[in-house]
Amino acid sequence: MAVFAFTGNILGEATKPRGNIFLEATRQKWLSQTVGGHFAYFAVPTNIRALTAFRYRVIDLWRRTLQRRSQKDGATWERIAQLANDYLPKPCNLHPWPSVRFAVKHPR
Repeated sequence: MAVFAFTGNILGEATKPRGNIFLEATRQKWLSQTVGGHFAYFAVPTNIRALTAFRYRVIDLWRRTLQRRSQKDGATWERIAQLANDYLPKPCNLHPWPSVRFAVKHPR
């Protein structure tokens, strides 16, 4: 649950609609770097479900932000899924198990 509370703070500034175009290159890059940095820090074994939930929550916030921009809601799940696949990294385990990491520094 703490991951979802954390999500709102991370994405608060990037998901505010400004001007006519939400999908600017700088926001896409920032959102990609933010999600990628979160994955880089928390991508430990057995945490893939939490990372997947985090990515889904980011996509949902992005979709809701795009829906608020117009009365003619063009932000369908298909469009959002395509944007997410293009710009957001997918979660994967980036760090090895502790036994493998510590075996390098402290062989027995």
